[in-house]
Amino acid sequence: MKRIVARWIDKWDIHPTAHIGPSVLTVRHLSMGSGASIGGRNVITNLNELRMGEGATIGSGNMVKGWWDDRTDALTERNPAVFLGDHAQIAS
Repeated sequence: MKRIVARWIDKWDIHPTAHIGPSVLTVRHLSMGSGASIGGRNVITNLNELRMGEGATIGSGNMVKGWWDDRTDALTERNPAVFLGDHAQIAS
């Protein structure tokens, strides 16, 4: 259900083999490659984009915070984004 909502409403690009654990995500665009995963108890907020390559992993219990002027405003000079290449990892 979570995957359907994310793909249709938020327009996120989540590979069918990617996994998102119980976490708080306020990200404008999320892209997850095959086998990518986000563990549980993460708070990832205020990012314009979170892009995760094939097999990339974000462990559990992390806090990643960007900065928006306002969620509905266009970004001015900032681009709060996190890009993880194939098989990259942010540990717990």
